[in-house]
Amino acid sequence: MAKQTITPIDLAQKYLIKLGMDPLFVQRALLPSLFDENILCKKMTTDNIVTKNKVGNKFTQTHIYLNSGFWNACFSSTEEASYRANPVPSNNQSSRQNLILFEANIYEMLQRRSKKLSTSVVAKDPIGVYSAKTNTLLPTSTTKLFNTQGKSVQVHIGIQDDDVFKDFRLGILLGDFLLMFKYANKDCILALSIPNEFCSRYNITGLSKINRKQTAKATAERKQYEQKDAEYSTDANSKIIKSEVTPLAPAPASSGSKRSASNKTKYHGKPSRGKGALEKAKYTCESDPSHSSFISDKTGENYMEPHHLIPISNQGLYNNDIDITSNLICLCPTCHKKIHHGVKSDVKSMLQTFYAARQKDLKTCGIEIDIDTLLAYYDIY
Repeated sequence: MAKQTITPIDLAQKYLIKLGMDPLFVQRALLPSLFDENILCKKMTTDNIVTKNKVGNKFTQTHIYLNSGFWNACFSSTEEASYRANPVPSNNQSSRQNLILFEANIYEMLQRRSKKLSTSVVAKDPIGVYSAKTNTLLPTSTTKLFNTQGKSVQVHIGIQDDDVFKDFRLGILLGDFLLMFKYANKDCILALSIPNEFCSRYNITGLSKINRKQTAKATAERKQYEQKDAEYSTDANSKIIKSEVTPLAPAPASSGSKRSASNKTKYHGKPSRGKGALEKAKYTCESDPSHSSFISDKTGENYMEPHHLIPISNQGLYNNDIDITSNLICLCPTCHKKIHHGVKSDVKSMLQTFYAARQKDLKTCGIEIDIDTLLAYYDIY
């Protein structure tokens, strides 16, 4: 039977879900638009794994060489040009690299190691006890080095690891895969390791770049929702629609409705909740209260439009409802168009402001989201 062709992101999602992690959390954590285009998907060789895992091999090198396409995850093009032009002793070109790891991944790989290798080790385990099936992301760091010594220029990591990264590396055996994704909006790398026996089931394609077709597909779907905005805004300003303000508490997500053409679930915002958000904001633009538009003949108020901060098209990524007052922003027509069609720097600024204002309420309503994920929903990467 032919192997299924799969991208590194899809491979990572399948593996983490197999570990028992929440599928919706995994999809949000590995949203393609969260990351830069260049990625690392590397099969680990003897010189990349820690000494304790080199069975029958006395080779002492343990740091991880990065493919040249992934160098910019650690060093900017300006830094690279400077280091190449002015070589200095390699230890002067090293610094710390921040990373994020999946706790469940560390737990599973360490458990697997204990079964596969006869040599027992004690993990550093700085957080106490690693847990299985948890959705926890752990911050960690290691050394990154731009090495201009010798015959070739090299970039590698893993010379001086902190305790969490040491445990992560302790679970990686010969032939396992290391995946790394550089966050687009912060100087940090998301990393995970996947057993060779799991990876061998698939034909992995696109080892060095994000498949932007996945991102483009999500963007096209969001734009289909945006086309319904005019109708939704009109209904939210209707006299006959009763307003609804949702309570500050978690509520289960609606089931959505099926589109016959694609049989894919599509979610709709309720105009009554949009109207409730406008009334709650007293028909004042929450991007700039000085903005006015015109007096609506339906409401007798300044005409405003409701906007879902977390786009309603992403409801499928959350167990709790996102068509809620805490996720609805009152905007003047110009600012509403701006958040959909403005230059990315302006949109980013708006989203950062709204996120700071709504993060606490969203969390109270059972919606966990960080600013990077929110920006990714708007293709800001």
